[in-house]
Amino acid sequence: MIEQAWREASAGATRFIELGRARRWLLPFTTSLLATMFVANAISGSLTHSIAGHSLLNDVGYGLDPLRAGRFDTLITNIPFALYPWMLVTITFLVLIGVAPFEVVAGWRRTAVVFFASQVGGYLFASLLVAWPLSATGSAWGQSLATARDVGPSAGAFGCLAALVWYLPRRWQWRGIAALFLYFMGFLILTHQIWDIEHLIAGMIGLGTGWLLVERNHGAGIARTLNRFPWPHSRDVAVILVVLAGLLNVYSAFVTSTHFHTRTWDNDIPFAALHGSRTFVALSGLGLILLGNGLRHGRRVAWLTTLALLAGGAISQVIKGLEIEVATIEVLLLLWLLWHHDDYVARPDLPTVRRSLRFSAVALAMLPLYAALGFWLLRDRFNQPITPGIAVRETFARVLLTTTHQINGEHFRARWFLDSITWIWVAVLLVSVIALLRPILRLTKETDADRRDAFELLHRYGNSSVAHMTTWPGNTLLLNHHRDAYIAYRLIGDVALVLGDPIGSPDGCAAAIREFTHLTRHRGWTPCFYGVGEALRAEYARNGLAMMHVGEDAYIDLPALDLRGRRWQDARTAINRARRSGIELELVDASQIDPDILRQLREISDAWLRAKRMSEMGFTLGSLSGEPDPEVRFAVAIDDQRQVHGFVTWLPIHGTGGWVIDIMRRRPDAFNGIMEFLIISSALAFRDEGAPFVSLATAPLARVEREGEEIGTVEQAVIGLAGLVEPVYGAHSLFEFKNKFSPRWEPVYIAYPGASVLPKIGYAIVRAYMPDLGLNTLRDLVGGAQNTPDAHAKLAPPTPAS
Repeated sequence: MIEQAWREASAGATRFIELGRARRWLLPFTTSLLATMFVANAISGSLTHSIAGHSLLNDVGYGLDPLRAGRFDTLITNIPFALYPWMLVTITFLVLIGVAPFEVVAGWRRTAVVFFASQVGGYLFASLLVAWPLSATGSAWGQSLATARDVGPSAGAFGCLAALVWYLPRRWQWRGIAALFLYFMGFLILTHQIWDIEHLIAGMIGLGTGWLLVERNHGAGIARTLNRFPWPHSRDVAVILVVLAGLLNVYSAFVTSTHFHTRTWDNDIPFAALHGSRTFVALSGLGLILLGNGLRHGRRVAWLTTLALLAGGAISQVIKGLEIEVATIEVLLLLWLLWHHDDYVARPDLPTVRRSLRFSAVALAMLPLYAALGFWLLRDRFNQPITPGIAVRETFARVLLTTTHQINGEHFRARWFLDSITWIWVAVLLVSVIALLRPILRLTKETDADRRDAFELLHRYGNSSVAHMTTWPGNTLLLNHHRDAYIAYRLIGDVALVLGDPIGSPDGCAAAIREFTHLTRHRGWTPCFYGVGEALRAEYARNGLAMMHVGEDAYIDLPALDLRGRRWQDARTAINRARRSGIELELVDASQIDPDILRQLREISDAWLRAKRMSEMGFTLGSLSGEPDPEVRFAVAIDDQRQVHGFVTWLPIHGTGGWVIDIMRRRPDAFNGIMEFLIISSALAFRDEGAPFVSLATAPLARVEREGEEIGTVEQAVIGLAGLVEPVYGAHSLFEFKNKFSPRWEPVYIAYPGASVLPKIGYAIVRAYMPDLGLNTLRDLVGGAQNTPDAHAKLAPPTPAS
């Protein structure tokens, strides 16, 4: 879904450029605005001098006093000017990023409407609806707002920037709105200046006006625009908002409000409550920051804890200093999370919950004992004798993050002891919450009946190149509710890595995707379907998964296979050379292979791995360790002395009767072209048996250009990654080797929740192939790639089914 958003963003950028070219970038409104600004400031001399305190500010500046005097002309006359010369730079920048882009996509008429509606409305409503009522209260802040004067087009520019949000891809619109709201509220909370109020109001006017004027190419109304985000994007936005709210709490805990009088509470609320509320604000801020990752994974406990911290934080903000703005933000964020409660369904592992509850209970029981022991040992280090009642009240107050102020430590150890009661309790709470945020890392149960039914489905429906590999050790098979489709997955960290598309009936596959993504949400896992095709793209999208191109599958259609023509010259040469060397192909089932031949195959494989400084890999890579899979077929290049020169293994594609290549190995002294001989000779033998095709498996990180296909930003990054790892992996060389056989290429994808989880998905895929991966392994891989003695070894890696 993220990749699709990048595609939409790319398409939007293209449309933006095309619209700009159509209008020849004249931008009459933006150009006129900037020209007026510089001419007015040049004539008035404010290019080099500030107009603050100057008579010009009284003549053209807007504010509550001019409006009271009936001077509504100041709503317009202030626009070209800047309060300070350096502000011209920032205002110009704001015009260029707000007004100019909006004029490109909306035209100068709509831009003029949005600009003046936001500019005039922002100034007018800020003065009449905020500054005027607050000035009547007699507060210092209200008086400062009433007497303030300002100039400049920033409100109109912010209005245009807000209106520009409606031209973003639909799923990015709410993100843009959230970002603007955070910007406006953040500056308002930090500065409390009249212009920040104006910017907030102007942004709201710009959003409303822009929505009314936007060109609706898809006929979408406000109901669709205001619809809730699809999973997981609402969680992404919530994480950002919660973490920012946490940072804001930490900041406000150390900054006393300068715009309201905290002294008004002194006669009504004990100082202990004021002190405790400030402490709670700081700790709740830290808690919100720590809970971000749990919210991103949809943890129910993280959601409930966040609600509690937001509610307590809002109340504490009011108690500690009438921080109404921050409290309002926290209440709005709390309502947002309540609205999206269905996104937070991942429950903790029950054994983990039990351990956490036992730990908390023991700690809660031990804390009074710790406090009693401390008060007794340090009884002479306080300002008054310690009685049991004083000790109990102080301990209880410290647990509530406050103090009774009855006792004070007269020694460092006594003061440290009193503080330690609070911090020990906070540490216990943090450890318990972190334990509850851990996902369920237990695999689903797989029964003998599940495996038996899965094998039946595999032999009936398994038609992909990785279908047979789903039955290999390390994969857990999971059938859907109706048992007419299954998936094979392995859990690496909290990434549930599924091998290929579900295998089963079409309806069963759709249900398997839906049920598995539902399972991952409830367990807090990150789902990833690895090595999937185009057929189920719509089902993945319906379940919140994007698709990213990661390679190409090579297929040779056997009925039309003919070695005539120039493109088959290398294949004919390899066959002729093998014939002259007395080497022929033996195609044998694994269950019938001669033990001596199998021993030679293992020796060749071990020597190949030693030369590559590698150990056996897994996941989609076969192995000769242990008993061979009875359904595998060996294609062996053998001479008249029964010496093996090279071999490949073939896995069945049960649903269609085809075969897919797996392991490729050769002796170091085998003739060049031995792999071409094995592959093409096997293909001819399978053709004679009536097989419809053979697959040369996936060429990873390869891409075949297709007409009308767009390459998203994430996929462009993958292409760049392929170039970086080419010296080590040889992906392009593998693609070129397979392309010798003139195959039919089909794209291969991964289906994943979003770009933010790609790093850990990538790590999980690497660990699936190399469970023992470490720094030494990486060094050996790089060293082996740089010192490959045989160039053909790169062209024939251990297996192309990666």
